[in-house]
Amino acid sequence: FWGLKEGDIKDIVILHDVSEIVSAEQIAIWDLQPPLIWIVADVDDPSRELGLKSAYRAFVPVLVADDTGNKVQKIWSITRTQHSQLVDIAEAQGGSIKGLIVKAKRTGAGLRTRYTITSTGRFSKEVPADAMSTEAVIDQLNVMDRTGIINYITTTSGLSYERFKERVAAIVEAQNATDQ
Repeated sequence: FWGLKEGDIKDIVILHDVSEIVSAEQIAIWDLQPPLIWIVADVDDPSRELGLKSAYRAFVPVLVADDTGNKVQKIWSITRTQHSQLVDIAEAQGGSIKGLIVKAKRTGAGLRTRYTITSTGRFSKEVPADAMSTEAVIDQLNVMDRTGIINYITTTSGLSYERFKERVAAIVEAQNATDQ
């Protein structure tokens, strides 16, 4: 997976058209170390009993420069707003954004984080023939059933599920108090 750091402005190559972009509801608990993140896939997902709110995420295969300047394929996890920006860019381009170079910018941190995506109007000559498929993106999301999610929670957090529920209840209560 790939993402922008605070203050980043990067040129990236989009490897899927908007109709191929995978989206899902995702849980992310950033208040725990390490953070816990999973895709909500079942009606009996533990997030419901824990009182956690899911957030929309879309997953876009992109071509980005790594630390050495080499172009590598990554999956970019984006918000609903960013996904809408890509849809708007596709409409302005006449439909296809596969291979389009966009400029992505991140400002702020935490709840003040903002992203903008703008088209450069240029298409890359370096679109790999083996660009990640939609199925490959889905495989990377590690979608789990209820038992798998609970195993992930307990293994990653090092807590029993009952103790984890207590910790999350305190986090949810604090967030609700902040929201009011």
